[in-house]
Amino acid sequence: MDWHISPTQRFSGRWNRQRFGGSNLEQAGPQVSIERTGASEENSDTLAVSFTSTISPSLVNVARFSYVSSNQPGRSNSINPAADIFEGGQPVLTIGRASLSPREIAIRRGEWSDTLSFGRGRHAFKVGANVLVDRIMFFNAVNFSGNYRFNSLESFGRSLAGAPLPIAGERYVQTFSGDGTPGITVHPNVEEIAGFVQDEWRARPSLTFNLGLRYDVQVMAKPRVKNPSRHWWPLGSIRVSSPKTTTTSPRGLGLRGLHYGVTDWWSAVGMACSMPELQPA
Repeated sequence: MDWHISPTQRFSGRWNRQRFGGSNLEQAGPQVSIERTGASEENSDTLAVSFTSTISPSLVNVARFSYVSSNQPGRSNSINPAADIFEGGQPVLTIGRASLSPREIAIRRGEWSDTLSFGRGRHAFKVGANVLVDRIMFFNAVNFSGNYRFNSLESFGRSLAGAPLPIAGERYVQTFSGDGTPGITVHPNVEEIAGFVQDEWRARPSLTFNLGLRYDVQVMAKPRVKNPSRHWWPLGSIRVSSPKTTTTSPRGLGLRGLHYGVTDWWSAVGMACSMPELQPA
């Protein structure tokens, strides 16, 4: 939609809506059983509006706002533990719930920006600000339902008959949430604020300089439990080593706060010039 409210004011708006659903697209292949896969979905809505005001012949303001809602769930056809069956080192059958299923990523993003442009002599100035807010939900339960590996059809058959006799290389893996963690659903939310100034200086008809300065602040949600330092965590019948990780936050906030932030100054210098046209000899 484009609406000329007055000779000096214009409003524009766009809305996009997408809905997609595919049956049994989570896993595919000749060895994949129907219970190993599931439906994949994509649901999104995008709204963008802008308002342009010509305040004077040399002063223009543009305000923009956008909102995005996106949800990408992956379904599962089964609640049974996964089982991967091999024969001669080659996969021949996969049954049960996939290790990554079910899953879901959902994001709600709002963004606002405002830019004021004005000219004075040989200078074209711009000053503006931008605010972005992300609300994110990430659901991922890798191996929470358990995962078996059988290295032969015979071994798999013995397990089904209730007389398992594991052979070398076979295993069962299952993961659990760590103490004090939010579990399989996390919210890595982000807030960003930025401001900038810019000057396009036409020093000569054939020479233009672009000078800019920008300041950014990013605030991110932080895990309530920091990564362990070289600790061994048991996961079912195997153990996984977590490497040493060190994270710091600015201004000495430490790792015990609810959030940590990143601040940055950015500068930019550009030059454009036009070369005189060469005359043919």
